[in-house]
Amino acid sequence: MLDRVGFILEPVLAVSTNALEFGASDSELTFEVQNLGQSTLNWAIDPTAFPAWLNATPLRDATVGGTPTSVLVWIDRDEMTAGEYNHAFTVYSTYGQATINVHATVAP
Repeated sequence: MLDRVGFILEPVLAVSTNALEFGASDSELTFEVQNLGQSTLNWAIDPTAFPAWLNATPLRDATVGGTPTSVLVWIDRDEMTAGEYNHAFTVYSTYGQATINVHATVAP
């Protein structure tokens, strides 16, 4: 729904990226959850779907239009053996959802 000057009134979920590439050395990366609308956007990430080596914070927030929330995602390389790791998780809201794909490499 638009107001009289064309601004979107309802919340609209957006994320700054849909892929986090940890490679062989990074252990922490961030992405932003954004609200492209004007009303408050309540969003959440379900950590029960995370493997033991993946974590994120915050797992939920209320984001007002124009003010993104930075989400820290980190991997625990002590929980990983040598190999390639891929996992996807979802940012949920009542106004849409977004999938974040995670990739990491652990050297032998």
